[in-house]
Amino acid sequence: MVENGVAKSAGKADNKKYDFEMWATYDNWKILAKGEMGPKAAMLTKKLKFKGSMITAMKYMGPFEESLRMMGRVPTEW
Repeated sequence: MVENGVAKSAGKADNKKYDFEMWATYDNWKILAKGEMGPKAAMLTKKLKFKGSMITAMKYMGPFEESLRMMGRVPTEW
């Protein structure tokens, strides 16, 4: 949950259905955020775990790649 640009909580949502679920280790999110590996390669090498329709995910890979690029521009102390 984000309120006024501040992350207030995170975790699994209780009894809610989502189209996709993605997860990765801290180190793998860091690699993705820094642009050292793209999401397609990360999914193929199982560094980014994915649950959901792969066909739909591939259809929207462009916006997902852009969201990772935006995440990489946020000043972060790793």
